Amino acid sequence: MRKEEKGTGALTMEYPSASDGISWAAGFIDGEGTISAPRSKKHGRTYALHLAAAQTMKKPLIKLQATFGGGVYQKYKVSPPDQKPPWMWVIYGEAAKKALHAMLPYLLVKERQAVIALTFPIRAGSRGSTRLHPLARILQEECHKALKIANNRREEY
Repeated sequence: MRKEEKGTGALTMEYPSASDGISWAAGFIDGEGTISAPRSKKHGRTYALHLAAAQTMKKPLIKLQATFGGGVYQKYKVSPPDQKPPWMWVIYGEAAKKALHAMLPYLLVKERQAVIALTFPIRAGSRGSTRLHPLARILQEECHKALKIANNRREEY
């Protein structure tokens, strides 16, 4: 959040305090999370913004859910079969953007993906409409492509 310092006219950035769990969440997402925009199953010509994390321990995912909302469920397709089925936390759309905005100052590994995701146009239906403007659809597709590239890029930190 931008804030003007009294009497100086200078703008400063005000970040959430690290004690509220946002910095922990950002570290967890950096290590275990994924930011993507796959094709929407409901609306095949558009894309849906996803923020997710998976692992075999449920407790950290419950903490993400308590912080940002979303859902926690257990995945059942596991390879190899002798592994424990992982748990998955997932949040979509505008809620995912809000979570990424809060975590952005603390993200290191997924910062590029978060910035791309924050430009992703979300379907905002007015009066029950779910139509997406053609330019917004193009921007969704470009964000989808950029996220695929950013997620496949390996960098040393």
